[in-house]
Amino acid sequence: MIGNLKSIYMSAIKEGYGIIEAKKDDITNLVFACDEFGDTFLHFALYDENIEAIKYLMESGSYPLAYNSESVHPLAIASKCGNIEILKYLIAKSKCCITEYVEAELFATAAVSGLFDNVKCLLNNNLNCKIPFRNESIVSWALQSENLDIVKLLCEYGAPINDSNEDGITPLYSASAEGLLEITEFLLSRGAEVNKSSNIGCTPLIIASCFGHVEIVKLLLKNGADVDFEDNDKETALSYAIKYGHEKVVNELLTIVN
Repeated sequence: MIGNLKSIYMSAIKEGYGIIEAKKDDITNLVFACDEFGDTFLHFALYDENIEAIKYLMESGSYPLAYNSESVHPLAIASKCGNIEILKYLIAKSKCCITEYVEAELFATAAVSGLFDNVKCLLNNNLNCKIPFRNESIVSWALQSENLDIVKLLCEYGAPINDSNEDGITPLYSASAEGLLEITEFLLSRGAEVNKSSNIGCTPLIIASCFGHVEIVKLLLKNGADVDFEDNDKETALSYAIKYGHEKVVNELLTIVN
């Protein structure tokens, strides 16, 4: 560990990497060194989006999957980088060491960041978007950016939409909870299971009613949502809408109940 590694990196950039070359055969090889946060020269180059430095360091033997103290590696940084050429380059140089876990991690990171071109780049390089990341489908991760185009792209390449996480929550459930009308409509058009419930028996209709998302409620009902479905506490969408004072939702549900 080298405490002042970032300043050494900045000096190396200014001086044309001479200091790195001088230590290549030394036990203190700077290409593999890290600072107190676990960041390497390659991390710094990614933070700066310095493609020249990235190429130099990769050619010098830098490892693109070196995790820092926050469990972030250079390739993951590239997946949320605004410079698509950096991501293309690093993927091409790293394919031999990209595991299924890393594939999923890259998709999740790019999707959460709302970077359509980055997601497309991963797909174009034959990475698999069907693998969940931390027990969440990649479509679920994409919902965090509220980017419908990314959700559509992932589904086009076969990303599952009915897979649930350890709490039994599906992408449709999450979209309904967040009031993401266009994404909810798209997921339903792709065959999302409208009455699939979470581990506590909560359906997309129930959670949308809890939060007062009346347009989501209308859409779910139109697509066959069961208005009489009871959760584990024997509560329904209507009982929750009444409890939380969502009058418009109550009126909408009553047109079905009655």
